[in-house]
Amino acid sequence: KPVEYSDDLVPASRLNLPEVDPGELGPGRHEQVFFTFVDRQGATIELQITGGGIAHYRDRGNVRVELWKVGGPSQGGERETLVARDRSVPPDGIERTVKLTSGERGLHKIVIQDGGDRTRVTWPAGQRMTVPSSLETPMNAHYLSWMLYFYVPQGTRVIGLHGGGHGEIHDSAGRPVFWLNGREPNFYSVDVPEGEDGKLWRIRYGRGPVRLLTVPPYFARSAGELLLPREVVDSDGDHESAEP
Repeated sequence: KPVEYSDDLVPASRLNLPEVDPGELGPGRHEQVFFTFVDRQGATIELQITGGGIAHYRDRGNVRVELWKVGGPSQGGERETLVARDRSVPPDGIERTVKLTSGERGLHKIVIQDGGDRTRVTWPAGQRMTVPSSLETPMNAHYLSWMLYFYVPQGTRVIGLHGGGHGEIHDSAGRPVFWLNGREPNFYSVDVPEGEDGKLWRIRYGRGPVRLLTVPPYFARSAGELLLPREVVDSDGDHESAEP
């Protein structure tokens, strides 16, 4: 049974999660969505973007990048406010740097769109960047051979997910505990052994979307880049630490 989590995301730093081998995402097609967190007004978010990964689709225009502020006041009362956009990256297979600046601190959403010609998005190590993947908002279907981390909250006994085709679920020690290889896309459950809750798990060799159902549906390349629902960080974190 899916667990409801809020989309009020904050950095996971209060959980004091250990450093891990860096993950990898790879290129996607059409729309890619990320969440990031801006610590101070006027901060710059830096992305390295390569458009036109499929050469014969390079006639579909430049990569479209949008930065949205999530939550807080807005002129029209909307929850998401567009604060920056960029269309400078042509679909030519050459990596370029895009810098986006927000005038406000807090949670932001980045939306990358192309004409289906495949776009790779990377960013400096440690820059907060999280990929959502729930039943309602799955991760991009075109990510191939990705390796990303997710958090298993304290008290979790079963990880429910939807996926298939390819991928290994590893516990916090890097031990494979479940394989999606060769399985049809479907709902699956993975038991959480004693002492493996409150930890960072990972999916390795993922192909296409894996939707998380009973743990926060957010993936990241490392603990330092991970954003989680505020209520999870409040429940599992160090309450003496200052809130970001």
